[in-house]
Amino acid sequence: VLNELYELTGEGTQTVIDNSSGEVTGDFYRVWWAKTGTVETITIDAQSGTAIDGLQVIRHCILTNVIKIKLTSGIAIGFTR
Repeated sequence: VLNELYELTGEGTQTVIDNSSGEVTGDFYRVWWAKTGTVETITIDAQSGTAIDGLQVIRHCILTNVIKIKLTSGIAIGFTR
């Protein structure tokens, strides 16, 4: 609920991520795909080795607790507090 309040009140920060962004790091409580694409690499907080590297992600997919991401294609929006 707190994360939704950040978005509704505009207190959170949104970062647009695409293949020209390179490797993006942050404390994203949510990454939402605005356009279908492919993840080159992704790191989820407290996880070692991520099995979804190279995965095609469809529009509207949501991943949580992302700390590092690089896209081959597509557009995603990362939400931070």
